[in-house]
Amino acid sequence: MLLDLDQLEVTARSLGFEHVRPTDEVLNVTLVDNIVLTFVNSPVSSDNSIGFESSDWHFHDVLWLSDQFGELIGWEPQDVLRGLKSGELRVLQRRLNRERVQLWIDTETVIAEQHVEGVEQIKVQP
Repeated sequence: MLLDLDQLEVTARSLGFEHVRPTDEVLNVTLVDNIVLTFVNSPVSSDNSIGFESSDWHFHDVLWLSDQFGELIGWEPQDVLRGLKSGELRVLQRRLNRERVQLWIDTETVIAEQHVEGVEQIKVQP
């Protein structure tokens, strides 16, 4: 399924995120500082990828996350942007020797229940 990058760009703009469309198939949304969430439509298939420029973590179509009851909740790409802005979703990073080695997104509820050594939350909201 191809992403509606035009609509995602409108959503990013309405939420106040800086964003760039380097090509027709790519939308880069700056969440905070140098953390960029990239939305990509494959130019050769009907596939897409959503992830961070500086990390291997990514998802396709819908981001599936567990809530506090263990139920899976699907986050559409526009809802991911809204959730990051509202604080329902958080960007997490893991560092090794002060170097960022991994970035991913999870829910505020799951994060509150878990304390993982070496993992830091990055708040996107002002």
